[in-house]
Amino acid sequence: MSPDQLLNNYKAVLESLPHRFPFLLIDRITAVTDDSISGYKNITFNEPMFTGHFPEMPVYPGVYMIESSAQLAGIFLFSRDQDSKPMGYLAGVDSFVFKKTVHPGDQLQIQCKIIKKKMQVYIFQVVGKVEDSIVFQGELKVILSLRK
Repeated sequence: MSPDQLLNNYKAVLESLPHRFPFLLIDRITAVTDDSISGYKNITFNEPMFTGHFPEMPVYPGVYMIESSAQLAGIFLFSRDQDSKPMGYLAGVDSFVFKKTVHPGDQLQIQCKIIKKKMQVYIFQVVGKVEDSIVFQGELKVILSLRK
């Protein structure tokens, strides 16, 4: 699937990831370049984690923001090598900071950019925004493996 086929194509997200509801955390791809990908996750009130995090004032958990970023990075890696059907596994999280909370009704916009590659390990700089405000940023380490 070419990068152009990923854009605004929900089926392309499903073809690129093994995840399904409730753990599919990317809704759309909005941009793909040679070294980056952008997409978003619509945060809805009926997300399963909100029954316990926190019922009176729901806050989207930071670990889900990290996982959303990892899934987006995985889609990027899959789009570059579909013949061998690679699978990206989250191997590390560095220098992550959460600057604002994310709530139902927000659209979490995420950008992942490759900043380093060593053999099958990719390091991505990731930034999450709601509207124009940065809500998180950090680095993810993703290791590439073949799907079985």
